[in-house]
Amino acid sequence: MNDWRSGYQEHIWELAAQKLSKEATETELCELDELLQQNPATGELVKLIYDWWDEGYKQSECDNQLLFEKVLDQIKKQ
Repeated sequence: MNDWRSGYQEHIWELAAQKLSKEATETELCELDELLQQNPATGELVKLIYDWWDEGYKQSECDNQLLFEKVLDQIKKQ
């Protein structure tokens, strides 16, 4: 039973990782949604990871914008 549960959880995390990397198919996304509905505790953890991932992505976009603006400023000074 424990091996089954471990494999089951691992499958959820694999699907979640595929979703984050935008490599999941529509079928896999539907399967992930179903599995997370059946496992609310894991769903909460996955949501936290998604939120963290999205926040990191937004931060990166902000950093890129600031860097771009600095480069533009340097070009204007030349």
